[in-house]
Amino acid sequence: MIDQDFISFGPVHLEVRDPERTARFWQELAGFERRASDGGSIEVGTAEETLLVLHGGARVMVGASRSVLPRRRSLSCMAAREHRI
Repeated sequence: MIDQDFISFGPVHLEVRDPERTARFWQELAGFERRASDGGSIEVGTAEETLLVLHGGARVMVGASRSVLPRRRSLSCMAAREHRI
């Protein structure tokens, strides 16, 4: 086998209004498993890997047609990892 380097991405972090409801959605829609929770966030994914981390705290302004989230200056939703096979 040829020695190769490749990059994969870690779990996607989402700010949602209701982490419990959103976790149930992903469990029913995609068959994800609930992996862990720490009170403020819930991890869902496969038996081997967390794919989504759902954080509470998203807000909706009265009369707004979309959620209003705090602005971020980083790519906190992506965690790159290098793999060697």
